[in-house]
Amino acid sequence: MDVAPRGGRTGGKGLRHFSMKVCEKVESKGHTTYNEVADELVLEKKRGDPGFEGVQDDEKNIRRRVYDAINVLMALGIIGKDKKEITWKGFPELQCTAMDKLRAERARHVAEVERKMAYLQVRWGLRSRHRQQPAPAASAAHSAGSGTSAAP
Repeated sequence: MDVAPRGGRTGGKGLRHFSMKVCEKVESKGHTTYNEVADELVLEKKRGDPGFEGVQDDEKNIRRRVYDAINVLMALGIIGKDKKEITWKGFPELQCTAMDKLRAERARHVAEVERKMAYLQVRWGLRSRHRQQPAPAASAAHSAGSGTSAAP
């Protein structure tokens, strides 16, 4: 059974490849349109620029892939689109403040667990000491004291 190589007929130059190309174009321009990006990529393909080796797609397929790549990048929040204008937003990053908050929250939870463990160790220590002590002689003293009656 023959399994087609990943990327199929484009030699591994599928949507991921075009998404990266579109991403590079929009990032370098800052503001652009779908037609500008698609025209440039079609022109690069026709010129045989590096990065398009093995790509067998015609102009229509390249334009469709650019359209798909733009939608993927918009969904990821890397680019924005307002009518025909495409704007570079940048790669989303976990901000330091958010990471600092997560670290602080983790430290609070660890401290709380340690505090509770210390409390439980003290409680278990008291309980085990209590079990080791002999039973109080209260019952013997109670019976001895109740056998005698006080004279008025």
